[in-house]
Amino acid sequence: MAPVNRPDGINNALNVYRQGSRNVQANRKDQSNATNNVNTPSGGGQVDEVVLSQGSGEVDRLKEQLNRLPDVDEEKVAKLREEINNGTYSVNSKQVAEKLLAAGINPNAT
Repeated sequence: MAPVNRPDGINNALNVYRQGSRNVQANRKDQSNATNNVNTPSGGGQVDEVVLSQGSGEVDRLKEQLNRLPDVDEEKVAKLREEINNGTYSVNSKQVAEKLLAAGINPNAT
């Protein structure tokens, strides 16, 4: 089954989210290695601090949007399957070429 085309920016947001996740994991590892150096308030408890980047809210919003999208457009798959089985499926080569060029894919590159 073919994946659904994602809205512009979703893949970039996912990459940012994944990088942020890696940073959080690295920070947790750093924090666990530094537990002996934790400053404690006068009451004796540990001080916790959370710092969120400005983009974290945007990443969360985009992640929610992405999670609401289906993995596969079942109607489109059924239509294409029917066209292929009937022998009526055809490729619009002009449209394919335009999309390749718009995506920055240069067929003349060596």
